[in-house]
Amino acid sequence: MVNDELLWEVTTDIVLGIVAVLLGQALGGIAASVFGFLGILLYALFALGSLIVGVFLVVRGFGKLVEETVRREVRYRA
Repeated sequence: MVNDELLWEVTTDIVLGIVAVLLGQALGGIAASVFGFLGILLYALFALGSLIVGVFLVVRGFGKLVEETVRREVRYRA
């Protein structure tokens, strides 16, 4: 079992990643509706940027969890 501090850190990373993707989609949609054709390019920029940041945060959170789990298993099984 991993400690509570690590679980909060992982949960925070995952939630921030999801929020980053959703916020980028919303801001891109607003930009697309306000600026017309240029807005489509802005939407693509916002969506791609937020997708990269969001996926990074989610993968980083899961990576911390997996790393700690493997570290504990190796320590206690060896």
